[in-house]
Amino acid sequence: MADKMDDNIMQDSPQRRACSRVSPGARYQGGFIITIELILIITILLIGSMVGIVAVRDALFKYYVSQQSQEAYVSDDAGVVLGKAVGFDEHEAPRIFYIDRTQEQNYRALIGIRDDRFTGREPLYYEGNSCQGDPCIKSPSNESADSSGTDGIAGTGAVGYIYGLQGTPTYAVGRAPTGLPGFLYRETPAQCAASPQDIGSRWLSQKVVAGEPCESYTFDVSSEDALLDCLVNPQLSCDCPSGYTAQTDILAQAEGAIGVSYDGLVSDLGLPGQTPPRPDIGQICCPDDTTLQNDGLVNTVAYYLVQETLALVSANLPAGLAQQYEDALALLVTPTALQCRVEIALKAAESVASPNDPALNALEGLTPPFRMNLPIDAGADSWQRTLPHGEGPVHFARP
Repeated sequence: MADKMDDNIMQDSPQRRACSRVSPGARYQGGFIITIELILIITILLIGSMVGIVAVRDALFKYYVSQQSQEAYVSDDAGVVLGKAVGFDEHEAPRIFYIDRTQEQNYRALIGIRDDRFTGREPLYYEGNSCQGDPCIKSPSNESADSSGTDGIAGTGAVGYIYGLQGTPTYAVGRAPTGLPGFLYRETPAQCAASPQDIGSRWLSQKVVAGEPCESYTFDVSSEDALLDCLVNPQLSCDCPSGYTAQTDILAQAEGAIGVSYDGLVSDLGLPGQTPPRPDIGQICCPDDTTLQNDGLVNTVAYYLVQETLALVSANLPAGLAQQYEDALALLVTPTALQCRVEIALKAAESVASPNDPALNALEGLTPPFRMNLPIDAGADSWQRTLPHGEGPVHFARP
């Protein structure tokens, strides 16, 4: 029996004998070591992540502050932020966009800000000599007529394209009831109550002057004679010379009235025999950027058409009788000198209301002197207060 027990003991494996010498509680030792390693790994990852997040945060703050140092914001004397500069004019004044929310469609108006006034490219015109009364605005701007500025240099005048690109009415800065800094006005579909000949002054807000930029102004309403060489020429094609434009639309609108006047003159003359067909109406040519005036247009064109008809009929008439018809025509109608004139379309301008109070102008209540923010000190270590962007809470940034 003892021999069998010895044999069994001898048959035990080395692992079996080793386990027989280890206490049962020591079996958890391996799992405890793995948990410590996991905690160390997670701790290292968390610390690294926090360091990385702080570094990213500081980098974002520095970038934000750097951007603020580059961006220009304009505010008034009371600290009201007018807006962010989207550009600068030729006088280095910042320009901001004002969004007109009083219409069915929101429109932008580009306004320049100087230390004591608001500016814009488009001038406003007044009937009086001191920019008093209801303003008028010329729309659209014409490069040929408006390209010269206050210094007389071409290309610096009141020509802007932003409103044409928007398909919107034209906006302009005009005189406020107290003068400076100015009010914002908007073009209306209505015609100006004053004619171009009655305009005596204009508010040219971009003009660099001490005091109000109101100046005496009269429109150049001089006219030139129209070219009638192509008016009646049924046999030969005739084109307007270089520098002139055919007034096709105006003649087309008056063609019906011209035909009635022609028939009446032929009837009053009582031409013998069969009257030839009415000659074709050719073209009247006006210098570029001018428009044919309607004064005397119908009767004058009818006169020249009848005169052409008489030339055709007179070939079969005695010389004396043909002259009698010529004299009779001169007694019936006297042709006038057709004139071409620069077309000046003046529209009435209305005050742009404030979205907060319709009784106030959009720029009313903003008090000069206006200021632009300064760059933030990038070397400071403390938190610095920065102006809000016009809405929301005050923002803080750390350089």
